[in-house]
Amino acid sequence: MKKVYLSFIVALVGFNSLFSQQAQSEVKNIYLETIGKMSSSGLYLTYLSISVIKQNIDLDDNPDYYKDYENVTASIISTIDMNVEGLSKLKKSGELSETDSKLIDNLNDVFLKLKKDAQLLTVYLNSQKDDDYKIFSDFHDSLFNTMNQFFNSK
Repeated sequence: MKKVYLSFIVALVGFNSLFSQQAQSEVKNIYLETIGKMSSSGLYLTYLSISVIKQNIDLDDNPDYYKDYENVTASIISTIDMNVEGLSKLKKSGELSETDSKLIDNLNDVFLKLKKDAQLLTVYLNSQKDDDYKIFSDFHDSLFNTMNQFFNSK
């Protein structure tokens, strides 16, 4: 009878271990999916924030607001840096599939382009030179295609 109980216990432990591994895998997939969705949302909202500032400049180029815009762009750059750092750590963990790793690379590439966009906007806000605005505006407008490609590639 002891062998039956022992066999039953071994079977339960084995089943529990298998179930636990499956549950962990499902949770990991949920985490990765959530990170992907939140990061994609971050890309979109970052682009939108910069676009709103650009639109405000285009509609009412009032330098009185530039300090506020500079504060927003500084926050944008800081947030991008945190996102890129976190996504890079996730990639370096070695726990990602090749597909997930490529998605992290794509997210970081777009985040870094948005960072450049915010930096170019900051240059213009500080200089208030038309040439700097044109450089920012042209780069920002080119990001529309980058954003479309990213969101349509999924």
